[in-house]
Amino acid sequence: MRKNMMIIERNNEILKILTQIFVDEGYCVIPISSEKNALEKVVAEKPDVLVIDILETSEESTGLCCEIRSVEEIKDIPIIALSTHVKAERIQSICADKLIGKPLDLYELIDAVESELPPE
Repeated sequence: MRKNMMIIERNNEILKILTQIFVDEGYCVIPISSEKNALEKVVAEKPDVLVIDILETSEESTGLCCEIRSVEEIKDIPIIALSTHVKAERIQSICADKLIGKPLDLYELIDAVESELPPE
């Protein structure tokens, strides 16, 4: 069974690359380039895992991640945060299950996604 994942990444080039990598790995990927209406899309699609780009540790930047955690029907979806922020580890304590720093180690990201999925 193909696993469904959603990638929310503002940088369109990174989004295209990540989408292609995970499609090649056998995932059904829902790419989103803006946080606008992203919460509604997460609720509608209910992906198996989320990969979200978070710029910094402010409430504004972690807002979507925290909103997802507050909605009962999607609060348990694993969230993997991508960030370049110096204090990015705070993101994990705020709302993410895992944190991957940028620049990305693609193997680390693939392993993180796979480790958050339930066994088949």
